[in-house]
Amino acid sequence: MRPSFKIFYSFFVVVFLMAFCLSGCNKNDKQVSARVKKYVSEQGASEQIFDEDTNTVTLTHDFGVLVQPIEKEETCEFEIKNETQTAWNLKAIVNTCSCTIADMTSSKVEAGKSEKILVVYKPIGEGSFDDNRKSLVQFEEETAPKFVLYVNSRVRDPITLKPKSLSWTRVGENQTKNDSFEIQNFSEKTWDKFEVTEKPDWLTLEYKNIQPPQTEPAMKQLWLADIHVDTQGVNPGEHRGEIVLKFGENETKSLPVVLQITSAVSAIPGQLFFGDVQKNETATKNIKVVFSPDSVPKNKSEIRFEHDFGERLQWDWVSTEGETWELQASLTLNDEKIPEEPVVTMTFSNPTLPKIKLPVYVMLNTEAEP
Repeated sequence: MRPSFKIFYSFFVVVFLMAFCLSGCNKNDKQVSARVKKYVSEQGASEQIFDEDTNTVTLTHDFGVLVQPIEKEETCEFEIKNETQTAWNLKAIVNTCSCTIADMTSSKVEAGKSEKILVVYKPIGEGSFDDNRKSLVQFEEETAPKFVLYVNSRVRDPITLKPKSLSWTRVGENQTKNDSFEIQNFSEKTWDKFEVTEKPDWLTLEYKNIQPPQTEPAMKQLWLADIHVDTQGVNPGEHRGEIVLKFGENETKSLPVVLQITSAVSAIPGQLFFGDVQKNETATKNIKVVFSPDSVPKNKSEIRFEHDFGERLQWDWVSTEGETWELQASLTLNDEKIPEEPVVTMTFSNPTLPKIKLPVYVMLNTEAEP
């Protein structure tokens, strides 16, 4: 490749990359645009080049809360100090996203001197989110450290709901759940109140205005909404809905909610199948008792068994850990008297838990032993 053509080609690549970065951030500041240098990285934005080691200097800047819609760029400056006796020549500045551009005021940091790094930042995205970006400054000299520049912000909607959604899974039938969420006002307006225009029937909502924390100076108002979920009369399965809040005439915010109702307690399998049992021999059968998270008994004494086998049927808890307990039933038949349609009923001290009925399948084997 001829030298003149090579120079022209390199200049074209640099101009193209500069235009791409600037269009990604919609940069309008002419002074900032003029400072963007012609340094690009042949390595791209591989995470490997950001690996921190003993020769890495990390610099950070927090832009704080930025309120949607974000229409202008934010800027900050970092200072790079060369405290060695050797000048550092700039090799590359790697930006991991077109929304963040880092630029050094000079291509060299003289020994004992400092240079400024300008970072232009404009987060891209809708809604509320925490944003973190980084750039890397590398020098030609192997003894020079790598400089990793971190910038971050907390992007917020004018009205932000925290969390963004609520879900209650494996809630037992006829049980209740209590929860809460925050309504944060980052807008320029002040709202005396708002209206709940839509919500599921199984949910009630109360809210109160509280003082925003001192750690959130950008937050103008804060409400705490208390939620009460009642599954009484709601069919098992998954139920979806949303809480819609209306501020003034046109401003609305919605919070998706999901409720999953399951049996508060169940037995697996749902029967005691002993099959043929020899006289005076003991047959055993294990079952698992599964509880919903809010239904787990404090101890096994809260569970009782009702049946017509008397002392012939005994119980031993193999495990009572977590939400799944394991039970072993031992049956000894010393005569031919088996109750008609035998059933074991499991009852609980907690009155909200349903009774569990376990049919018993057993036959006395009267054949003579060989």
